[in-house]
Amino acid sequence: MDHARRPRALDDLRDRLRPARPGALTTAARVAGRPRILPIMTRLLDPRTVHRRVLPNGLTVLVRRDDSAPVVAIVTHVKAGYFDETDDVVGIAHVLEHMYFKGTARRGVGEIAKQTKAVGGYLNAGTIYDHTVYYTVVPSSGFAEALDIQADAYGNSLIDAGELGRELEVIIQEARRKADNPGAVAA
Repeated sequence: MDHARRPRALDDLRDRLRPARPGALTTAARVAGRPRILPIMTRLLDPRTVHRRVLPNGLTVLVRRDDSAPVVAIVTHVKAGYFDETDDVVGIAHVLEHMYFKGTARRGVGEIAKQTKAVGGYLNAGTIYDHTVYYTVVPSSGFAEALDIQADAYGNSLIDAGELGRELEVIIQEARRKADNPGAVAA
């Protein structure tokens, strides 16, 4: 899309929400090659429906209510990824991503996943160049429990030596699969 012809609403969204990657909305629309993505993203991130608050500790909270389905997504977006690593700790962002949901003082190894599943939800995470995202999706009725679980994981994650060893093997296998996939290597 030509920047001179870009809708003003898109510029307003970018300015108000400050995505982790400037221009992410226009890039997504351009790369996907589907003209309908831009209107969908514009509607989903409409500043009139997204409420933003910065807490005293600096955490930015974005809330968007959507009653079209009885589910809640809780997303923790951390502005740190591969590009933030020094040579002596290459891969640490990915390792920490894997360890995030493994346990806390309140929730032992496996309890975070078990408790999330018990309220009907699932969790996952992903690390890329400039950020890491942790998310949980649960039925609306499980919101309070899921929020408590994710807040506990974010603030109180522990690294169990046995779990760390297992996750390092998982990460090594992921790297091998990626190395065997030319499309993934090129990306």
